[in-house]
Amino acid sequence: MKASAYQNLAENQQHHWWYRGRRAVIKKTLTKYLPHRDKRIVEIGSGAGGNLSMLKAFGKVSAFEMDDFAREHATRHSSDVDINKGHLPDGLTVRPGSVDVVCLFDVLEHVQDDRSALIKIHELLADNGVLILTVPAYQWLYGHHDEQLEHFRRYSMRHLKRLLQSTGFRVTYSSYFNFLLFPVALVVRLMNNINPNLMPVGTGKPHNRLNESLYFIFKQESKILPKWRLPFGLSIIMVVTKSADC
Repeated sequence: MKASAYQNLAENQQHHWWYRGRRAVIKKTLTKYLPHRDKRIVEIGSGAGGNLSMLKAFGKVSAFEMDDFAREHATRHSSDVDINKGHLPDGLTVRPGSVDVVCLFDVLEHVQDDRSALIKIHELLADNGVLILTVPAYQWLYGHHDEQLEHFRRYSMRHLKRLLQSTGFRVTYSSYFNFLLFPVALVVRLMNNINPNLMPVGTGKPHNRLNESLYFIFKQESKILPKWRLPFGLSIIMVVTKSADC
């Protein structure tokens, strides 16, 4: 992403409704699928570090981030986390089989060779290690917003499951999310594909009242997930496991 996008991320990751809502969903999912809190956790593509504080509740956390600005910002705000320069699929200095949990939150769509990236993650994980990831949903929704964020693709549930299974993972849990706001987001995205100036990417956090209202709606999904699966949404969340015999 461009430097301005990382600066926007650093400014908004703690307060913007989308980042807060996504963290709420991820935290509830981790709470269910990582019941023991002594895991060796690596977040790949940690950005400006907005998830690191949450992840520390589940184990010993380290991270990789390719952008210098984002990595430096994250280091200033998470001095007790080792944040190294790195990227997928071939820019990570991790001993194979040494990681219990890999976190990949809206990163895979930024990697041109996503299959090689997943093979690399499989290699890093210990037997029965867990990968938890989120990605944007529906390739048919791909448009100006994705281009500006330098996404190579969006994913369908079926395609992502097949990709993960073909690289040696077993799907433990999967669901769409950002379900409640999907109708509004769909209209905005489709209109933005027609007129990119309607809502330029990187416009930042909306007005406080609107921001809090959107967060309140989005957060309700953390009360639903991961007990149940949602039938559609703007994003996908998956928990997958590396089998011991892979």
